[in-house]
Amino acid sequence: MKRLLVGHSIVDEIDGAPPSPGGLFYAAAALASTKRPEEDIALLTGADAETRRLFAPVYQAFRADLIVRLHRAPRVRLTLRRDGEREERYEFRPAPLPLDEIDERFDALYLNLTTGEDVEPDALARYRRRSGCGVYLDAHTLARGWGKRGERTYRDVEDFPRWARSIDVLQVNEREALAVAAAETESDALARLFAWGVSRVVVTRAERGAELFRPDAPPLRETPPAPTDEQCVGCGDVFGAVFFYWYFVGFDEREALRRAVSAANRAARARRREDLHDLRDDETGRPD
Repeated sequence: MKRLLVGHSIVDEIDGAPPSPGGLFYAAAALASTKRPEEDIALLTGADAETRRLFAPVYQAFRADLIVRLHRAPRVRLTLRRDGEREERYEFRPAPLPLDEIDERFDALYLNLTTGEDVEPDALARYRRRSGCGVYLDAHTLARGWGKRGERTYRDVEDFPRWARSIDVLQVNEREALAVAAAETESDALARLFAWGVSRVVVTRAERGAELFRPDAPPLRETPPAPTDEQCVGCGDVFGAVFFYWYFVGFDEREALRRAVSAANRAARARRREDLHDLRDDETGRPD
């Protein structure tokens, strides 16, 4: 199976610490730990000289021929809050990635909207029609609008039906679920998302694990084996990449959910980025 990972590579400045890799990095790190060495997984992202250096230890595990050379990569300042959502401020607004220029057909596409404008919704729809690929979308920063000074705060996503028509599996956290559906309750949000054509909705719940909702079956819930209340940048990305990998190779949905929650839990307890290179648990096998 050929897979394509799409999303901006972002330089993070977290609570004043030195620059570190962010954006698509965490999803790529999770997949580098999960995939077979010979598997065909390509990256559609952008990089300048600094991001190439920061991201190289992980990105070297993937095909790099679709990486776009940038004069300047996106950069975000993150302030973590124990009593609420983190604060985000971008230095500038990056251009969308050129998905329309990709002629190669992939079987499954993972799209992480790390900036909220990583690709255009119509470009995603056109690529899906051309390729027939399955699409996993992490709504991420799409749920946040743009302030005058680059600050990102939650807003209702009025045009989300344009996205929904191209999505097989949608990942959101509890706040994002309300934002993308412009809803006041989670149940209303799920009803709207399924009505718009989304097949599966995964709601991540931080230290409480995650829940997979389906229009034709009861939800599946998975809690982490060793919950932690540590602030975790990138844990949702790790979860999504691992779920994407196992879901699209045909694994049982409950098992895919379990493996994704386990990987995110390990990421939350990791003290160094190097620890992200092995997020597998002892029971994790490989697809045939």
